[in-house]
Amino acid sequence: MPSTKSKRHGRLRVCSGDTPALEFITTFTEGDFTFTVGKNIVDLFDRGVLTEFRKGDDTPLEWSFSGKFRDQTLHEVIDEMVYNGTTELITGLTPNVLNNAVPTTNGLGFKQGTLFITDPGFSKLAIGAVPAVAGEYSENAGVVDENSVTVATSFEVFMPAADTDINVSYGAVGASDTPAASCSDVKTYLLKFDLFDPCNPSNIEFTYELPKSTMTEFTLAEGDDFDTVSFSGKSLVIRPTVTPPFGTP
Repeated sequence: MPSTKSKRHGRLRVCSGDTPALEFITTFTEGDFTFTVGKNIVDLFDRGVLTEFRKGDDTPLEWSFSGKFRDQTLHEVIDEMVYNGTTELITGLTPNVLNNAVPTTNGLGFKQGTLFITDPGFSKLAIGAVPAVAGEYSENAGVVDENSVTVATSFEVFMPAADTDINVSYGAVGASDTPAASCSDVKTYLLKFDLFDPCNPSNIEFTYELPKSTMTEFTLAEGDDFDTVSFSGKSLVIRPTVTPPFGTP
């Protein structure tokens, strides 16, 4: 008798190596997430006769995701590790003067061009320009990281009189979850794939964790009704961690 599969939703979480981690969540019902566990087996022969198998080198875990294309946000996270829509309140600024080299409160760098003050009455200048009147602000020039993203770490703002706080929004650039001591020039992130009951999203049946992941291929296919986006990548592990472990009652 064929088995019956209950309807489940999937949720893909992309987590940076920051503390606390930045996390991007995409929920999908029409999409798929696939991973492949490889095993490198070496054939040994004795005068042309196959005699035994030996374990070869480790093989990285390979994964892919595809679904309906909605916006660039998922692509920017998986490809560039840019978490758009990060918001915070910056306090302790000096009113009625130019505040130089203002960092984000949490110390995160941001993708050049993505920082905006969301309070009314502020206007953004060109990168590197010096604000001269109250309400003007500009980003300081950044540097290019491993993903070819220009990352800035501060901005200038001429605060209005009697105003010491501002709300900002930016595309935060996440840190790699590969330790800096590894000397790797590829930034990686933790992928978490949740399967859950659509009627009870808090009831997660299984979570597959793929640490130290990176994208290797991105494909966008245009269609008449909708576009499909596909990502492929690999992880610096030989198999995923499953929570709860299979067989857990």
